[in-house]
Amino acid sequence: MCYTHYVIIAHQGSPLTSEGTPSNLSSFFTSHPEHRHFYKGAENYTGDDVEKSERFDKLGDAILLFVHVLANVCENESVYRSFVRRVMYEHFDRSIDPALWKPFWDYWVGFLESKGPALTAEQKEAWKNFGTVFNAECQAYLTRMERPHA
Repeated sequence: MCYTHYVIIAHQGSPLTSEGTPSNLSSFFTSHPEHRHFYKGAENYTGDDVEKSERFDKLGDAILLFVHVLANVCENESVYRSFVRRVMYEHFDRSIDPALWKPFWDYWVGFLESKGPALTAEQKEAWKNFGTVFNAECQAYLTRMERPHA
């Protein structure tokens, strides 16, 4: 499953607080407009709209919470898998392309670097490995549920 030292390395210097989170989503909306359609009712939002949105403030907090929990429970395989299933349940109705679970972690690294010092190569590799494990569990679960998977 996960390796504790990778998670520790990945967490070092990570801004796992909600401060500035809407700015991250604002940047995401600006940099990746091809993904706006996943945010029903906000398909035409600009980065400024995201900054002013209570919805995206809450979403940003939820993303931070989910990543923090995943990173802290990854050594407990049953809890980790249960939490990944919860993440999947929350996204079933949104028609999220299963191929996006792996690149999410590239966006995550970009967010971390936008909020603090550049990550070291070791930290980037740790988040990449963490994302690979997360994606594998997502795809395995989607397969078991007979849902589309990558």
